[in-house]
Amino acid sequence: MAQHQMPRRHFLGTVGAAGLGSAAIGLTTGTGQAEAAPAGTQGAAGASAGQEAALPYPTLRRPFAMPGVKEQDWTGALFVGTGESRFALRVGLLTAQGKLLREKMTNYLWRIGPMTPDGAYKEVQVTTDDRTVMPAHLEALREVIAHPDQWSQSAVADATAKLPQLQKKYDQVQSEKRTIRVRYARTGDGSGLVGAVTALDDDTTLVLELSSPWGEEATFALDGEGLTGSAPGLLEKNRTGHIRLSPTERADSSGCYASVADMTAAVTGGSGAPGTAVAAL
Repeated sequence: MAQHQMPRRHFLGTVGAAGLGSAAIGLTTGTGQAEAAPAGTQGAAGASAGQEAALPYPTLRRPFAMPGVKEQDWTGALFVGTGESRFALRVGLLTAQGKLLREKMTNYLWRIGPMTPDGAYKEVQVTTDDRTVMPAHLEALREVIAHPDQWSQSAVADATAKLPQLQKKYDQVQSEKRTIRVRYARTGDGSGLVGAVTALDDDTTLVLELSSPWGEEATFALDGEGLTGSAPGLLEKNRTGHIRLSPTERADSSGCYASVADMTAAVTGGSGAPGTAVAAL
């Protein structure tokens, strides 16, 4: 199957959270490399003087943004706004077979760091290669075949039969491998993120998703080339938090869906019911 060669694309923007009546999270246009973005060291805002005396670590004031959402969700970011309203940004990756990798990313994690303990900066690489076959596996089989006098006949026969199969599987996975680098840097006030996603292989499709992190009440919509969302506060129901995602690259497609399952179906070539529970570029 011939592959369409595409230039590497770089996405850069900022994300932020705010309360009722303001632009909550905005992914604004940016240029250049991520290292030019502010490191956001002021983002880990300290608590009041009394709280600082009681706690051995600084606390984050609302609203705040933090890379990482849930366990094994390495490419995501969590936003907590007015009244403890909560939103999740997730970066998903499509495999050559059309499968969407969007959570439990540990199996596909290729490289971690650099990153800071307070979440001011984070960098990871994820890949479609799940490492079920590694070069060390193939080399071990070659060693058995190359030194039959050191192994039993059954071990040599087993290695001889397995090596071509595993080599073929390894070669196919490597030829179809897609890897992305995801970087986040928190902005100066701690309520936003500068984010960059870079494809390290041609013909790579990624998905930027906005949703509720734990199935809580929230509404999302398309807004020009970006996405917006709103949610009532978990602690203060009468207050509303807002979020905005504005990538610097125009998406090939976008939509709002009734559930994560509908979104997944739509971005993998099927059809998903429209709704307001999740939005994706």
